[in-house]
Formats: sequence, C-alpha cells, structure tokens
Amino acid sequence: YENLTPEQKAVYAEVARGRSRVSGPFGVWLHNPPLAGAANKLVLAVREHGKLEKRLDELVGLIGAGHDGAQDAWAAHEPAANKPGGSATPEAQQG
Repeated sequence: YENLTPEQKAVYAEVARGRSRVSGPFGVWLHNPPLAGAANKLVLAVREHGKLEKRLDELVGLIGAGHDGAQDAWAAHEPAANKPGGSATPEAQQG
C-alpha cells in the first residue's frame, strides 16, 4: 500500500469499501487506476442491481472460481455460500 501512487490509493480505498481485503484481479488492476475503478463500479452494479438471488450469485462465484482454479475468488465467495440458506448448504442443495 505504501508504494501506491495517490491515484492508486484513492481507487484502493473505493475497492476496499465493502470487502474484507483487496485481492484477486484488483491487485493487478490497481496498476491502471481508471481500469480498477471501472471494474469496481461494474462489480458493485452487478451486486446491487443484479437479478439473481444472493445465494445464486454466490453459487455462480463458486462455479467460476472452481472452474478457473481461482483460490482468491473461492475464498471470497465460500463464506457466504456456507451461511444458512447459502448455495453450498444441504438445505439449498435440496431445492
């Protein structure tokens, strides 16, 4: 964080809001602050205005992470998927 430019730090602060950490592709995208900012806005728009139920959104995240072997994405989506009623719980698997 100390090595980031002021512009990168501003985007980092935006991305960090609502996340436990800034990781995954955002760590790379921060090298291009306008790209990181735009990607963050897209992620937030999908999260806030998407049509999927939260549990299905998390399931999609797990499927994508598993398919790509993306451990950071898996770690980001697994806790919510394992909450009661989440997509990875037995009651959700039964429909």
